[in-house]
Amino acid sequence: MTFLSLPLYHLSTIMLLADQPIPVYTDLTSLYGSLGSSLNHAERWDALTREFTQRFGRPPAYIARAPGRVNLIGEHIDYALFGVLPAAIERDILIACAPRTAKQGSTEVQDQPGSVILENLNSKYGRQVFAPRLATTQAWHLDIDTSELRWESYVKAGYYGVLSHYFPNKDEEAVPVDMLVTGSVPPGSGVSSSAAMVVASTLAFLAVNNKVRYPPLFLHRIYSPRGHARSYTLRKGDLVTMAMENEKRVGVNSGGMDQAASILSTPSSSLYITFYPTLSGSPAPLPRSHAFVIANSLVVSDKATTAKHRYNLRVVETLVGARVLAKNLGVTLHDSAGKHEKVTYREVLGRLVGEVQGSGSSGDMGVEALIVALKSVLTKLGCLLPKGVSELVVEGGAGQVQLGVTMEEMVEMSGLSRKAFEEVYLSWVEGAHVVLGAYKHIL
Repeated sequence: MTFLSLPLYHLSTIMLLADQPIPVYTDLTSLYGSLGSSLNHAERWDALTREFTQRFGRPPAYIARAPGRVNLIGEHIDYALFGVLPAAIERDILIACAPRTAKQGSTEVQDQPGSVILENLNSKYGRQVFAPRLATTQAWHLDIDTSELRWESYVKAGYYGVLSHYFPNKDEEAVPVDMLVTGSVPPGSGVSSSAAMVVASTLAFLAVNNKVRYPPLFLHRIYSPRGHARSYTLRKGDLVTMAMENEKRVGVNSGGMDQAASILSTPSSSLYITFYPTLSGSPAPLPRSHAFVIANSLVVSDKATTAKHRYNLRVVETLVGARVLAKNLGVTLHDSAGKHEKVTYREVLGRLVGEVQGSGSSGDMGVEALIVALKSVLTKLGCLLPKGVSELVVEGGAGQVQLGVTMEEMVEMSGLSRKAFEEVYLSWVEGAHVVLGAYKHIL
């Protein structure tokens, strides 16, 4: 049995984290060695293996692992392309899996190409059986219900990404698979159990379909525009990009911090992640004898009911706010006939100080340039306030009153037509609300 685990992998510090290959282990001592806690985890992994064998009649071929994360600095700014500082935690999602031989000639769902029998050790989450189908548009369909956030939707989302990237047509079929899930990341606790589920499921589907290879080569197939297969090394950065795309398929427009933290983190370190101009991660090691203490308040954030109306709304608010701010600062927007840029706050700041895109290895504009940009922004924040509301009112204690603008006001502030506004900012996101409180979420 093989363990595919993130992020506990040791390579030369010269190699950028995003360029490292997917780590594969064959024993828990190697996986948890640096944490000194392999014995604490062995019972849990053994229990998962025994239960999988009992339920499916054979041991798992792989166990995919993805940890949750805690965020240290940078709340709700990753989707604005600002850097963040999270850290992976020991609590994780484990998915035991093995390919299954389908019955020839059977019409049952579980015997179809690429079918999945999905079970969970927690009885709260019921057994699921599903199979992908290729629509006439050459797009895969997995019946992901975006009207509610169900646990199996995150697994389907992970599968969807693998199907789309590695099985673009029927020339090659995904194998049927049995999966058993367990997790120690408390749901709704703010440590990204959903992202861990997406990452672990993506890894599991890659593994059972032989899209992950052992060191030193980790090869998969992708297709060129002409349809010819070519190979290249599967990097952690590739998995981050895929997991980001996958989680958006359940209807949550996350910015990428959660997936990057789960995949790129290293032991005993926090992780500084930048998203502009490209994804980059660098470890920030803790001093010796230091540790982060994480406490669970036991207050549950019910993402199943709030993601569409709160999280997604904030993403829309920051993007619209960035356009409004750019207009008032005189920052150039890359609009063209029939196409309008979905600019972010990070890009607005960079253009404000004349930053050359792609300069620097980390994507940082530098402290001095950042101070200049922020001082300029502070003089224009009033442009994001509703009409008739002054900054003095906000500073004087009106913060308990929800400030926002109507949809009509936001369209006017953006300088776009109603049709263009909806196409740019609302057509791709579920749960848009008529009140867009951009001022609250500027940075």
